[in-house]
Amino acid sequence: MEGLSKEQAEALRRKQAVLDRGLYTPIPHELYREKMSEMQAKYDKQDVRDALFIYTFLHAYVNGESEKEVYMWAFLTVKQIAEKTGIDRNRVKPLCDILENEELIKTDMKRTATGRKKFYMPLL
Repeated sequence: MEGLSKEQAEALRRKQAVLDRGLYTPIPHELYREKMSEMQAKYDKQDVRDALFIYTFLHAYVNGESEKEVYMWAFLTVKQIAEKTGIDRNRVKPLCDILENEELIKTDMKRTATGRKKFYMPLL
């Protein structure tokens, strides 16, 4: 594109490369422009920050195989979420409860080959 700085052109190139590979999740602007402020009025600001981090993190682990029953669900354990995000495992459930209360995720206990497991579906 004409008239773009080197940095702008590089940012556009990188964005297009991600879009072309299909390795992305759209995050609505209103999540951080509006919803975050609404949540901070109800909950501790650090909890909101960490809950939104878990929300975007879960998007990265959603199953993308449409022919599977677990399509659009993420199925990480609390231990995995804690280890990968650095958020204390004792905070994961309360933070997910915030997300569920705010209708940003849906959770469900599902049977697996190894027993029952909690599944998370991030909603936009």
